[in-house]
Order: sequence, then structure tokens, then C-alpha cells
Amino acid sequence: MNITPLDIRKQEFRKVFRGYDPAEVEAFLDMVADAFEKVSRDTITLQERVEALDTEIGRFRNLERTLQETLVAAQQAAEDTRDNAKKEGDLIVKEAEIVAERAIEQARGQVSRIKAEIVSLKTQRDTFLARLKGIIEAQAEFLKDLRFDESRETRSERGPAVPPPEREGESSFSTQGEEVAPSAQAGR
Repeated sequence: MNITPLDIRKQEFRKVFRGYDPAEVEAFLDMVADAFEKVSRDTITLQERVEALDTEIGRFRNLERTLQETLVAAQQAAEDTRDNAKKEGDLIVKEAEIVAERAIEQARGQVSRIKAEIVSLKTQRDTFLARLKGIIEAQAEFLKDLRFDESRETRSERGPAVPPPEREGESSFSTQGEEVAPSAQAGR
């Protein structure tokens, strides 16, 4: 049963002999009605406040849920970013390794080509030296033969003559009465 302050004020009691003083009862009922009215207003105010707080709590719970979802999404995004960065870093390292391997292979190829060129140049040098030695030896033979032929011609023109003694490391022959060293003859 709901009792309002108005119900308390309008309440009428039967009158009996030797009953309570009606003025006192009415004063008490007014006082109770006032207190009840104040309590009712406070209850309504508190109910409104509770409803407002419930609404605010609901808003905060929604905000908390949203923040938790945002935090989870941010953590997931951070993990994804970290994973992507790691994958990209690994890819960059692999590409760098491939480039480095290519550079090393190119360098090895250049070293091989240079070594082959050095071997070829040494072979050419050795061939050139062998040919030069052969030419020098052929020229020395030619000069020896030439000197021998000239000695014979000179002897046959003058008669038997003894060739001049050769000095070590030097060979000479005469051409129409001149002595010429082999190195000078090679320059002619």
C-alpha cells in the first residue's frame, strides 16, 4: 500500500469518548505528513540521482568497453606493425645478402679474369723473351759465321794470316781493315 503525505493529512479517525486529543493528533499527523513528504522528495531525488548515476555508469562501462577494444586493436596493430617491420627487415637483409653475393661473385670473376690476364701476359713475356733470345742467338751465330767468312776472305787475299786473339766476352771482325764490336754491328 502506497501512502502519500496527502493521505496522511486527510486521514480521519472516529471520535470516541475518552479518545486522543484531536488537535494533538492533527498536529502529529501534520508533522508526520511533512516528514513523510520530505522523505518522499528525498527518495524521488535519490531515485533520480540513482538513475542519473546508472546512466553515467552505463556510459562509463561503454567507454571502458570501447577503450578495451581500442587497446586490444592498438596491441594487435602494434604486433602487426612489429611483424611487418621484422618481415621487411628480413627481406632487406636477404636482398642485401643477394646483392653482396652478386658483388662477391663479380669480384671473384674479375679476380679470375685478372689472374688469367696475368698468366697470359707472363706467357706472352716468356714467348717474347724466348723469341728475343732466339733472335739474339741467331744474330750471334750469323755474326760468328760472318766473321769466319771474312777471315777466310782476308786470308785468301793476303795469304795465310792468323786471326787476332779474341778477348773474353768480346768478339770482333774486320771489315775492309776496320775492327767493329758485335754490339756496334748489331746497331747497323
